[in-house]
Amino acid sequence: MNTVEFGLPLDSLEREQKAHEGQYMGRLVHDSIQRYIRAAALLQMDSVVLENMRDFVRNEFYISPLSPLYQVICDRYNKEVFNPQTDFWSDPEVNMLAGWRRYYLKVIVPEFTGHHESIRNVLSVMDLLPCRSKEWALEALLIRVRDLALPEINPPWATEGMQGLFYENVDPNPDW
Repeated sequence: MNTVEFGLPLDSLEREQKAHEGQYMGRLVHDSIQRYIRAAALLQMDSVVLENMRDFVRNEFYISPLSPLYQVICDRYNKEVFNPQTDFWSDPEVNMLAGWRRYYLKVIVPEFTGHHESIRNVLSVMDLLPCRSKEWALEALLIRVRDLALPEINPPWATEGMQGLFYENVDPNPDW
């Protein structure tokens, strides 16, 4: 069992991450498509590629091409950000899952959708944009997440009254 001293089993977090991989990565793909479409609209461009993206986002899709990226994101979070020392007076499992969701939705998704190259690479890996090599696009995304400076959810210097100010509250139980 992969446990952390004085905290919850890391296995619970890993199960949550695996169980909802499609929803988490689907959010990244959806937000990338929306950013790309908005940029094209600003330039008053329309094409078959954009229409394919609109159709793609309306239907169910598989995120398996991005699974290696998701695994690296999870591994980095679990090793470098996850803090098993949860608040004693509240439900530790809720805190653990809310922390992961907050981190993914407020740090990872904006980090990727805020950079044009990352958006193009996500869309290329998903076969929504033409590219020379989907493998190269995926490798560029993997390098980006491996090199990403991961901010703390609550920095060590934050006083008790400052907890939660660094990222907006995220519903710990979203409707997937």
